Amino acid sequence: MEDDRRAGEPSLTKEDPLVEWELRCRKARRCRVIPQLRIKLAIHLLPAEMLTRNWREMSEPQPLPADSRRQANAMLAACDYQVWQTVGAWLDLGGDEILFIEGAEDFDIVGSGESEAIQVKASADPISLGQKATQEALNNFWRLKQAAPTTSVSYRFLTQAPFTIERGEPFGSGIAGLELWNRSALTDPESQSIADFLSRQPHVSADLEELLRALRLTGCGWQSLTHQHQTGMKV
Repeated sequence: MEDDRRAGEPSLTKEDPLVEWELRCRKARRCRVIPQLRIKLAIHLLPAEMLTRNWREMSEPQPLPADSRRQANAMLAACDYQVWQTVGAWLDLGGDEILFIEGAEDFDIVGSGESEAIQVKASADPISLGQKATQEALNNFWRLKQAAPTTSVSYRFLTQAPFTIERGEPFGSGIAGLELWNRSALTDPESQSIADFLSRQPHVSADLEELLRALRLTGCGWQSLTHQHQTGMKV
């Protein structure tokens, strides 16, 4: 059989999707199928899925083998959440407000009349008043208030996390402490129960614990604390 290939042309195999087209061209002596032309023809003749897969394998470097346990995905997600919350706060600033990034907290909004310090937590794990992170946020709030006694300041613990009920259900059946905290109006017994619970927690600072115990002795609750200092902690 006569060999239709010319010198330098690629050989044909049954697996090549352009075999039939090339054979016809060679027999007719109308064109030579050089490699560059084969790529152009493939764009029109190959199935889209095959073209995408083969082209990716030819043109893109593949990632190195990775151990997901050593990757910082959670940290990057937390940074991303904090950055976008900061941008949102900046866009919502009032006329006399200034945004301070990484100030007293992750970002602070300071105005002529009042200020707010915001701590951002991206974790979606449930939180409660009995957890270390929440109690340390309260400690930070109290230290901030002591450092700026003449400033009307509030503290916001900004999180995606749902509330969970404290062990032993100290605030009533099915009631989470943070859910109680966020109610618009608390009764004296409810606010007293928050102060009483926090005063016994292991991660509450000595200064804040002393204040909470004083509130228990005087019969004042958590509402008295926030009203006295014109402050609050929002969750």
